[in-house]
Amino acid sequence: DNYYVDDRNIKEVRKTFGVVFDRINDNLVGDTVLDNLVFTLNNLQYDEDEIKYLLKEVCDNFNLNNILNKKVSNLTNYEKQKVAIASIIIYKPKVIILDDCINQLTRIEKDKLFEILRSYKKKYKITIILVTHDLEDTINSDRIIVMDKGKIVLDDTPFKVYKKYDKMKSLGFKLPFMIELSLKLMNLNLIDHIYLDKGKLVDDLWK
Repeated sequence: DNYYVDDRNIKEVRKTFGVVFDRINDNLVGDTVLDNLVFTLNNLQYDEDEIKYLLKEVCDNFNLNNILNKKVSNLTNYEKQKVAIASIIIYKPKVIILDDCINQLTRIEKDKLFEILRSYKKKYKITIILVTHDLEDTINSDRIIVMDKGKIVLDDTPFKVYKKYDKMKSLGFKLPFMIELSLKLMNLNLIDHIYLDKGKLVDDLWK
């Protein structure tokens, strides 16, 4: 947004983007869930009415109302992850960086979290940058950038990146389940291209 990242614009820059780091406990600075959610809002000097409104919205969306007064030390990894991301997304920055921070979650927990993030992305036009080693996390991305030893080796849509599955395997990546399944079905001449959507694949197989 044309801001120099320095002390002159620190308040504006902090409103523009948010980061959730890989070591989950480093993201949680307060004793309770509530403390963490309002921490940034207080630092950015939101007034009391704004805080109440934003707090209700994020608690409803992330299903946090029943753990607001719970101590962070008593949260599950999934709850900690939700709180960490909610404490960033609560002030709706334009860019959110999730720095390899969801690797401790189960696939079901990740899917629930991605559903919430997709709704925020669509409603508030938020750019979400996810750093991950798990290609399964990238299946619903708009764009995938693959890096090897600090260099970009692939940069395209998921469909085009996954089509280069030999390259991905050579880099040591485990392909997402839908890609592996598509390749096996293509070998059996049951389908003629890679599918990213499980429902679409099932529909087409039954035709």
